[in-house]
Amino acid sequence: MKALLRWLRAKQLRVTVLNVLMLAALLALIGSPVVFAVVGAATIALFALHGLTNAGRASLARRSGGSRLLDQLLTWLPGGVALGLAVLGLDLVVGSGEGSPAQRLGLLLFAFELAALAVVTGDLAPSTSKAAREGGF
Repeated sequence: MKALLRWLRAKQLRVTVLNVLMLAALLALIGSPVVFAVVGAATIALFALHGLTNAGRASLARRSGGSRLLDQLLTWLPGGVALGLAVLGLDLVVGSGEGSPAQRLGLLLFAFELAALAVVTGDLAPSTSKAAREGGF
């Protein structure tokens, strides 16, 4: 157990991903499409707002020469794809019959893409550690 706690404390992002997966599991256990829709939509909106803020900051910070189009594409596309697939997963969970393969696929898609969205938004966040400011890890 101590090893797991040390691993989780190593990066704050790991705790966020674990919380997202636990939220998806809890929503699946509740089994109410209305609760899943409300909580899932609020979670997606929160992650989208956070991702939009971090991607905007990253885009403004990278005003250097070179391949600006590729840089913008690599900044915005992963979060956009993860957001779209999380919404699709939410729609499959809410719109499909209980216990159907489409609902299970939607739950997996929702959980995986929300975790991916957490990773993408975390990667775009400005780092505040001393080593990151000095260029090291």
